[in-house]
Amino acid sequence: MEYDPVKDRLESLIVRFPLLRRLLFLALRHVFLREMEVRRRLRQLKKDGLRPTRILDAGTGFGQYTLFLRRLFPEAHILSVDIKQGYLDNMERFCRDQGIRLVDFRYQDLLELSAHAEFDLILNVDVMEHIRDDREVFGRFRRALTADGVLVLHTPAVAEGRPLDEVEFREGSYSVGEHVREGYMPSMMTDRLAHAGFSRVELKPTYGFWGGIAWRLLVRWPMAALSASFLLAPFVALWMVLMFLPARLCNMLELRNPKRTGGCMLVTARP
Repeated sequence: MEYDPVKDRLESLIVRFPLLRRLLFLALRHVFLREMEVRRRLRQLKKDGLRPTRILDAGTGFGQYTLFLRRLFPEAHILSVDIKQGYLDNMERFCRDQGIRLVDFRYQDLLELSAHAEFDLILNVDVMEHIRDDREVFGRFRRALTADGVLVLHTPAVAEGRPLDEVEFREGSYSVGEHVREGYMPSMMTDRLAHAGFSRVELKPTYGFWGGIAWRLLVRWPMAALSASFLLAPFVALWMVLMFLPARLCNMLELRNPKRTGGCMLVTARP
């Protein structure tokens, strides 16, 4: 995975100032539509009777989903994995300092995940677009789930009918940031999950019209500015303050929209 200077700079800052981690998580919860969608789906699964005893946060990143899972399922044991050891060490230190229990952090390449019938819930948010051999990972997710387990996954989406060679980037070819594929067509996702052994798959489009506007206002344009120069951070901060309420309104409209199409998809899959 390629080096992301913006994310790594943020991580270095929140390591030096632990309060920033909580502020960052608060901002992510109100800025990122994907986090709103994922949280909503997990709450619905709990309402429908899901009571996991072991959870895998597969690609934990900053760790905000791990903390949400800890609050939502207080009796479950959570394993949070990533391929960036620094992120894991920092979150482990944060949880220890905050007295957060039943959470373990481990370096794990998902292509080498060896668990068998171990987890009742696997969460995987915006990771699969970074993994070339996604079929292997889907198969390992299936083997790692219990018979009644659930995979919740969020990833970029592309319109149905696109030529596959336009969606999957060849080795060494042009890619978007760290992505090895632009996203998944609905049929592409369902076929790969079915091949891995998932028999019940539900797809929900996310980031439709209103969500796309909010994403550009509070994510795409600010991240592009910070990538150009971190000296622009004060101007980016002012921009985000000014744009927060308009983007928040767009996200609220998006959550109330049936969303027949979208730039991403939320997947719920069961064996």
